[in-house]
Amino acid sequence: MRRRPRIAKVPLDIATIRSLTNAVKDVTMGRHAPEILKDERRRICHSCPFRKENRCTQCGCFIKTKIALLSSECPINKWPSASRDS
Repeated sequence: MRRRPRIAKVPLDIATIRSLTNAVKDVTMGRHAPEILKDERRRICHSCPFRKENRCTQCGCFIKTKIALLSSECPINKWPSASRDS
């Protein structure tokens, strides 16, 4: 299986571009996940085998940032986006 190219541990593909676009929208529009949702996402990520320190090895994102944005979603579908716009 061929490994996807990466820059700064972030894979270069269409899913990354979509995820970054949604993250920019969330930040500029002030769309943050409520505390209860962040806590649930944090719990799921904490038990994930793809978590290494404070980053997800699948998408390269910093977990603290990823769980805080409303339209973020887990790259291996452990938790979905909470936004209908994504």
